[in-house]
Order: sequence, then C-alpha cells, then structure tokens
Amino acid sequence: MKILKWLLIIIVVFGAGVLIARNMIIKSAVRTAIQNATGFDLEMGSVHAGIFSPVFEVKDTKLINPEDFPERTAVEIKTLRVVYDLPSIFTKNVHLKEITIDIPKAILIVREDGKTNLERLGRFVSQDEAAGDGESEEKPREDEGSGRRLRVDELTLRLGTLEIRQYEEGQSAPSVNAYDLNFDRTAHNVESFDIVNGMITAAVIE
Repeated sequence: MKILKWLLIIIVVFGAGVLIARNMIIKSAVRTAIQNATGFDLEMGSVHAGIFSPVFEVKDTKLINPEDFPERTAVEIKTLRVVYDLPSIFTKNVHLKEITIDIPKAILIVREDGKTNLERLGRFVSQDEAAGDGESEEKPREDEGSGRRLRVDELTLRLGTLEIRQYEEGQSAPSVNAYDLNFDRTAHNVESFDIVNGMITAAVIE
C-alpha cells in the first residue's frame, strides 16, 4: 500500500510539473509573438491552458509601451478568455466558441512630436495592408481561399476607462483626460477581427 501511495504522489507531482511547464512555455511564446509583431512587451499574470477542457485564459496582463515612450503601461487587460473547438485548430477553418476581452484601462500616450503609442501599435496592421495593396490583381484564382479561416461564435469586448496623456514641450507633466466608457458589447458569428475596430469606435463615439 505504501508503494501505491508514493506512486500516486509521484504521478500528481509530475502532472503538476508538466502543467506548470506547459503554461510557462505558452506564456513565453505569446510574449515573444507580441514583441515580434508590434514592438510592445507583455507583463503577464496567470496563464491557464486546459488539458481536458478547450479553454485558454490569461489574467492580469499589461501591454508595455516601447522604450521611446515616457510611460510604461499602454493597456491593462484583466481577462482574455478563449474557448475553442479543438479539432478545428488543426484544419483551415478554425472555430472559436467564445472570446472575452476585458480591458479596465487603455492609456493613449501623445508625445511632444505628436506620435502616439496606439498609432505605433497599429503600425504592423498598416504594413500588412500595404503589402496586400502591392500584390498583383491578376493573382491566380486557385490561390484564393487557400489560407486559414476563422469563425467566432461569440466575441465580447469590455472597455472601462480611456485615459489620454498629452505631453507638450516645456511642461514637466502631461495633461490628463479620462473618459469612462463602461462599454460592454457582444458580437455573434464573427469572421473578421475588423469588427473589434468597429466596436471600439462605437465605444468612443458613445
């Protein structure tokens, strides 16, 4: 019986070690991907990737500005939760059942030269669009639709406060304006993340 007891303890410890190591690897991979794509860093809290349940969740995360901006934090993300259809991950039609993004605070930094951190964040998107504009219109039709497609059953976006920090020459501290958006919306049957831009624009307009 003692052998069985120790065997169970070893299995539990080994399983916990594998889970911790796996979550650490995922955290490192996500951070590296964001750095390479945007030039921003991530300060990540807890990461959970279910083994038996198809759920990926990150809590208490901060998007960190590049070093040439005077303040550290760009966006505070309380929760990023993704529920996925596991078999679809290995196909060209990726199916996500749920995405929830909860952002208590976003901080727009406007430098003295007029450059903003969110403009920098969006630069990689503009580069992708520019690359797409340079492609020939006579691209063979058999290449169309060869990439992966994404479908999200339910996408929820929550935005708390938008803070604008304006730096001006000769001033020791920025002027600060805060706007309580209290925005909470859900979109269904999403096939493009362009809808997120529309949701954020609606929040600012309101």
